[in-house]
Amino acid sequence: MWSPETSMTPFSLEEGATTIMLRSLPASTTLRSLLQILQPLGRGVYDFAYLPRCTRQRHRIVELAFLNFVDPNVAQAAVRFLHNFSLSEASWARTRLNQARLQGLPNNLAYYYLRFGPDAAQEGPDAPAVFAAGVRVPLRWALAQLVSAQALEAAQRLLDSERTGRVEANIEMLEMGGQEGQGGQGGPPGPEAPSTQSWWSSAAAARWRWTLPSITTPDMYFVEHWVVEDTEHLLRLVHEHERRHGLVIFLL
Repeated sequence: MWSPETSMTPFSLEEGATTIMLRSLPASTTLRSLLQILQPLGRGVYDFAYLPRCTRQRHRIVELAFLNFVDPNVAQAAVRFLHNFSLSEASWARTRLNQARLQGLPNNLAYYYLRFGPDAAQEGPDAPAVFAAGVRVPLRWALAQLVSAQALEAAQRLLDSERTGRVEANIEMLEMGGQEGQGGQGGPPGPEAPSTQSWWSSAAAARWRWTLPSITTPDMYFVEHWVVEDTEHLLRLVHEHERRHGLVIFLL
């Protein structure tokens, strides 16, 4: 495993911080290549990795990445490691590291969910990768299990502040005779946040989990705790799982 004592850090994370943002990554960066770079840090040291893609050209990343580490000390070690890597790798010469505005796995998942709505649970090349003990877990399960109302509220506050900043910047640009800007400020997890989502309101935070009640795999269902108290819904899940797979294994 890489030793953090062998390098100097470009900056120190705030106490308790675990989420970092990388800016100006090489355009060729993929999730796979980024995680390969992190291998010297050891297995199971991060639980969230996300490379936002351009909303207009889906084949392109926006040269940002967000990484959450399982421990503040590991996060600081990762900052040192990535800083040294950027100094030794020519393609990373422009890359900069910052502490992310949102901290922690739940808050970053909540931000992603609020930005992209119910479709956020879809797995795909645009989706964040979530890990538990070094093993990738289904995004839908992570959203249902890890995102709290408090995380949603924190993410919503950041979205609101980003939108306010964009509106003010656009007004200033128009007053100066320029054109209205379309880019965002680069807050996690992506710089091109859409306009206010009509499907979301603060009142929805308390009941949001109803959109993600369970997740099925060929082997098992992951079921939210409230489903256990809803016998009718639980039986429907049993019948559906049995129809699909011929057996029923539940983790409650």
